[in-house]
Amino acid sequence: MEVMIVVVIIAALVATVLPRVGNQNNQLKEAIRRFTVLSKELRHRARLENATYRLVIDMKDGWEKGENQHQYWVEKSTQRVVLPGPEEEDKEPEKDDSGNPIDPNGFAIEERVMKRQNLPKPLFFESVEVASEKAPLVSGVAYIHFFPQGLVDEAAVHFRLHEKARWTLAIHPLTGKSEIVTEFLELKDIRDQ
Repeated sequence: MEVMIVVVIIAALVATVLPRVGNQNNQLKEAIRRFTVLSKELRHRARLENATYRLVIDMKDGWEKGENQHQYWVEKSTQRVVLPGPEEEDKEPEKDDSGNPIDPNGFAIEERVMKRQNLPKPLFFESVEVASEKAPLVSGVAYIHFFPQGLVDEAAVHFRLHEKARWTLAIHPLTGKSEIVTEFLELKDIRDQ
């Protein structure tokens, strides 16, 4: 009788814990898949609307601290966009009367595409490599641009759950095709494949 009670207790625990673990893995996979679909959608929208879109990835203080949930959203500009050159990147941006930086290219959050999203915890952006940047970004804000001509910033977005669970979203510059790789690959390694 005691053995049956123990078996029933164990079965009840397994029945309540297993769906939660499976559900968390599904949420993480869905969040990463959503990036693939979003990349395609932004490329198509940019071409159809003759506008420049950018995917904004906010890594806060980086993944190592793990205190702040990482976010991402979409911005749009209908102006002709001129990206800053290396000499302009270090310049302090102009500010409005409230002290907020003024975007010279007229980008604004595009909530028709999506509202600001949080990555589900414990998933983080480990780093973002954009071909036009000198080094991978591991904290702060990264931008991936989608231009009206159909071109996209060549990029590698690295997701991290823990040391053995890392993914790379590779975005091809000419086709806008995005691909999920179930390991950490640098941009130069993606080009060599």
